[in-house]
Amino acid sequence: MEYSGKILKNSIQSFNRLRSCIEGDPFVIIIVISFIAFSIYWSYISIMKFYSLDAYVFDLGLAMQKAWGFMLYPFNIYPNMILWLIFPLFIPKSFLLILIFQAIFITMGIFPLYGISKHLFKERLSSMLIALSYLFYPYLSGMYYFDFHYQALFPTLFLFGYYFLIKNKYKSSFVMFILAGITRYPYILFILLLSIVLLIENLYSMKYKKSDFQISRLKFSFSLFFISLIVLILFNPSNNLNIHSGLLANAHYSGGSLFNIIDNKIFVLTIIFFPFMGLPLFSKKFIILYLPFIYLLFFSNFWGYTFPMFLKMQYGPLIVSFLYLGTIDALSKIFNKKGNFTEKKKDHRLKTILKNKRLKIVSIILILLVLLDLTYTPYGPLNIYSETNFNINSVTSVNWTRFNDLEHIVNMMPKNDPYILIQNNLPEIFPIYNILPYENSTLTPALYTFLKNSTINNIYMKAPSGHVYRIKIDYVLLDVNSIWYTARNGLSMYDISKLLYGSGKFGIMAEASGIVLLKKN
Repeated sequence: MEYSGKILKNSIQSFNRLRSCIEGDPFVIIIVISFIAFSIYWSYISIMKFYSLDAYVFDLGLAMQKAWGFMLYPFNIYPNMILWLIFPLFIPKSFLLILIFQAIFITMGIFPLYGISKHLFKERLSSMLIALSYLFYPYLSGMYYFDFHYQALFPTLFLFGYYFLIKNKYKSSFVMFILAGITRYPYILFILLLSIVLLIENLYSMKYKKSDFQISRLKFSFSLFFISLIVLILFNPSNNLNIHSGLLANAHYSGGSLFNIIDNKIFVLTIIFFPFMGLPLFSKKFIILYLPFIYLLFFSNFWGYTFPMFLKMQYGPLIVSFLYLGTIDALSKIFNKKGNFTEKKKDHRLKTILKNKRLKIVSIILILLVLLDLTYTPYGPLNIYSETNFNINSVTSVNWTRFNDLEHIVNMMPKNDPYILIQNNLPEIFPIYNILPYENSTLTPALYTFLKNSTINNIYMKAPSGHVYRIKIDYVLLDVNSIWYTARNGLSMYDISKLLYGSGKFGIMAEASGIVLLKKN
């Protein structure tokens, strides 16, 4: 009874705090409604994409497998050490749970953005508009759309880290920045770069602007620098401190000329910076954080960074949060000079609001993003006619019989056999319990090249590193109705299944709705 009374008391106190927050700032209601709407929308898209068999082994299936590998071998070094915190999400083996979690967590970035803007702008309307524009930024769509990937958590954690920093809540800021850095190796590099910028800023204040100098912030900057440097060195899964290859691991491929498809690369930069009217380039604090993405764009020559595919891929975390912080930083410095509008003025009449130059620019940013959304995002009415077509009608059209047949067939395979060749659109077999964290015996031709000189007794594949391996196969899971069945990377799934089945050593164990399971002997 006493326990129930405490719960009721805490609930009333929480409600009163929420009510006072809303009464003090009615724009919070719009932020919350937008957060709920976008979370529901993208959760729905992700779930339907999974049920329609358009979700991928890379990254959804491997994200599940990595989490279970972490739970079985928690003291190994992983590229995604954020698993220390979020591994309980994977215990139910529910793909739907982690997809919903990702959609909610990405959308949650509007809250720290609103707080940062309000703190620096000293006004709420412009802050609300810049926060809402985040949800309409086209490069965010790929983060939502490309199944689950750990680095999708980076922007929200980084934004919360910066919010706590400007609020002088250094412990909370430190935790958020480090968590952001361990979402994927080597994203800790961004935290290291930020700490260097903060150190320079603090040392400059100590020498030339003593009135702005804070010893606590200098200590924070030093701590963040040393810890992020230690994490960068010690938590490298390859045990080889090579930031260049670590960054390129985000692209899976490197090489070629700086000037290769130069027009496409410049167009990508235009789409990324254009909605902000170049404002991020006026932020001295954040401009260095754009450089890793720009470097990858021009030197990796990876198709995932080029138009139109970059808008549908998961690489937004490399730059999105920095662009927004750079824009906010530039706007706060340009329009907080003497004579510019702030909410400290008592005259809130419409005429006064319309004189707010910062509000005009933020409104233009939002309008530009909405115009880009008409074509470049799945909720744009012109998207189906564009090169960035997300095929939303297709991926949300579910054949439930087909999905249920897949589940029945997957359950026929033992969960402890790692020697399964799997088509890229069938992540449902994961997790497989006895796969070591970096064992590549469960494969898909999506990333590995199967060499054409393979035979039934000698099947060879080339890993992205260039190494050639002979592999063992016990089962082959196919979806003959998917484009992934004939997609070629050396040998296609069609080629390999034809080779194995034609040898007489593999037979059809099960087939339904175009889902085929081959088994050895």
